[in-house]
Amino acid sequence: MRQIQVVKKDIKAQINFLDSHKRPHFIDELTKQRIFNASIIINNKFKNLSKNFDFGFKHYRVVAPTQETLEKIDYDDQLQLDLFDDMIDAFSSEKLGVAGNADGFDTILHTYLAKDNYKFDVPLQMKDFAGIQLPYVNNQRIYLIANNWRAENTRALVNAIGKNELVVQTIVVYGYTLEMESLRELEIALNQLENKVNLQVRY
Repeated sequence: MRQIQVVKKDIKAQINFLDSHKRPHFIDELTKQRIFNASIIINNKFKNLSKNFDFGFKHYRVVAPTQETLEKIDYDDQLQLDLFDDMIDAFSSEKLGVAGNADGFDTILHTYLAKDNYKFDVPLQMKDFAGIQLPYVNNQRIYLIANNWRAENTRALVNAIGKNELVVQTIVVYGYTLEMESLRELEIALNQLENKVNLQVRY
């Protein structure tokens, strides 16, 4: 009985804490406010921090795509890929109807990272391939999530791997934005490399 009273008292204290900061009564709101408070303490304690020091955080949500998006991806082999011109933007926080300012690229990338068992703070660099930037993750994997991928982009990517400018074990392709011809070109070019690169196409 006493244990229940202690738990109720703690819950009430957390609710009062959220109310004092005008936040809804959700656990994630409690965490966000604690991080915000900690950033103030750190900033006050360590005066020599860079002005660009990142006190922020990312808030991840698991949400279902809209029915309209689901209908677009329910396709057969005869469907033309020009229907998928907006299949990156379709997964932005705005199009999914959730709070935040994540674009579709971020949503798809972090969905793939979670699927591939990467931590949210995995090392990630953006690499340029003839004008299109792709995330290079953990010095081993590239996620090809891009519109307007063309032959010159494939050449730049494959040349970087072939010249050992990048060590790449796997390339994950977001299939909705890559035309079949471009995908085939990429597959053929990768097969000509000395080092085997695993190509995954996801829909």
